[in-house]
Amino acid sequence: MFSLEISLLGIALAIDAAVATFALGLIGLDIPTRHKWVRGLAIAGMFGFFQFLMVWLGSFGGYLFSFSNPLSQSILDRRESNYQLVQVRFQNGRENKGSVLLSEAYKEQAELDLLRAKDSLDVAQARIKALMNKDHLDNIEVAGDVPVMSFAEIKLSVEQQALETPAYNKAHSLEMAAAEDITIAKSAFSPTLDLTGNVLRQGSSYFPENERWNMALTLTIPLFDGMKDVATTKQAVYAKYSLESQKRNALLDLLPKIRDAQNQAKQGDIRFQIDQKFQQAASTRAEIARAKYNNGLLTFEDWDIIESELITRQTSFLASKRDRIIKYAAWENQLGKGSIK
Repeated sequence: MFSLEISLLGIALAIDAAVATFALGLIGLDIPTRHKWVRGLAIAGMFGFFQFLMVWLGSFGGYLFSFSNPLSQSILDRRESNYQLVQVRFQNGRENKGSVLLSEAYKEQAELDLLRAKDSLDVAQARIKALMNKDHLDNIEVAGDVPVMSFAEIKLSVEQQALETPAYNKAHSLEMAAAEDITIAKSAFSPTLDLTGNVLRQGSSYFPENERWNMALTLTIPLFDGMKDVATTKQAVYAKYSLESQKRNALLDLLPKIRDAQNQAKQGDIRFQIDQKFQQAASTRAEIARAKYNNGLLTFEDWDIIESELITRQTSFLASKRDRIIKYAAWENQLGKGSIK
């Protein structure tokens, strides 16, 4: 059995360490070369993040089905117990045949649901193996809970969150690189002063004894190059204006997406808490109703309604747990983060 622990923070720290090590290598490079590397790093970082997100979502499929199996087994056990209880009451003349047949149908439906959950788990495990390229592994079991951040810990506004996203930082880096391109283009209009020198030895023997020194001081003043430098400078200025607009458009595009994703995550968190209370209430009502039915104080029809509501609430709670994590992941995806902290 191969156990895959959900620890997204550890993977994110490893990625951050790799990026920091790569960034140290940029120190000492000239500005144009450094900006080229920054552009490449931004693109590579975005590509790496989406690859990581695909692996995470694949793993989460196995995570979801790993919780679906125990729930399906619990429902089956409950349906079997209910079927036996109704059958005993029928044999004692305290229940009708229709109630027995309905309880038996419930039990067979629960068996089918458990079979579907197991089959889905097998498919999810195969997908995880494909994403990890680990076909030699046996059964893969995802352990642990996905960490979800509390909204009380959020200190940044939506605008501040947008300013920290990779998409905005990429646009900002490109704008900074364009500003440096203007500086480089304008440098062509400045005069240059070069100092060169060399030493020459001549003679008929080795080592030569006759020595000659040459030294030159050259001043170059650009006068006319066919307007090439002017056109290059204008092109650099226009490119910077274009990148400024792209950065503004990137920010305006991010704001509604982040706000909507954050609202969806917040609503998913509230839905999860509500369904959790519904499940607790349904479980308590089911235990009381079972005791009443066993003592003849509740009809089968009323008991069946409460039992069915319990199973519905349990399924809804599992779905809310899944949707809550997916919505948090979608919000983190908009922020460009590799893990939920």
